[in-house]
Amino acid sequence: MNKEPDVIYSSHEFKVLNKSRGWHSVGSGRTNEPSVEDWLKTADPEVAENLPESGIVHRLDFLTSGCLMIARSLDTYHLLRDAFSGVQVRKRYWALVEAQAELPSRGHFDLCFQSRYKRSKKISVSRFGPNEQRGQCSWRQIGGLLKVGPKNARLLEVELIGPGRRHQIRAGFAFFDAPIIGDPLYGLPLQSKREALNQQDEKLEFFGLHASRLDLPATLLGSPQDLCFLASAPEDWPAFSTPD
Repeated sequence: MNKEPDVIYSSHEFKVLNKSRGWHSVGSGRTNEPSVEDWLKTADPEVAENLPESGIVHRLDFLTSGCLMIARSLDTYHLLRDAFSGVQVRKRYWALVEAQAELPSRGHFDLCFQSRYKRSKKISVSRFGPNEQRGQCSWRQIGGLLKVGPKNARLLEVELIGPGRRHQIRAGFAFFDAPIIGDPLYGLPLQSKREALNQQDEKLEFFGLHASRLDLPATLLGSPQDLCFLASAPEDWPAFSTPD
């Protein structure tokens, strides 16, 4: 899915994009895969060329689609970076997880996330560890079971609390035996996992994690009211409805 990002909102201070699956947030220079950073240098060159990472203030995984916020001035860039590293910005996701696990319909986790070894694609998860490696999420189930290919899935609304750790939602739910549908690192049988780890690139097939919503308080940017940005789910997701 190499569809260019959709612009959800744009002002002189910032933009909010709906990033597609299969796009890096920031270019690495090591692959030919598209990145939002490089796209912004063409779509908004006068701004992007003068800001770190083209103004991107937080990141989404290569496979994760959804809301990505872009600053359009240096002052706004630093302000939003600080806000995303704390609890001022509410970050919510839709997650389609495998349904066989005994996962409560509502819950919260506070786990430790750390790299397994240098250049490892996967993250190790444990219940205990230093505060600088800890990550929190809360979730609630929306509706009943959904069918994604041959698998039964549950749709969760997940709130990522605080700055976020690498693969926090992906590795966190896999820790509870409820991996994201289509996850090539955390959601396949052991043999397929080993094959995926040996591959240079992650697959572009269906992936059930989408950054659906960002909420910013009015006081953050001096807005007349609180700001809410919604990103529609990818076209290949099953149909579902969410409560108001």
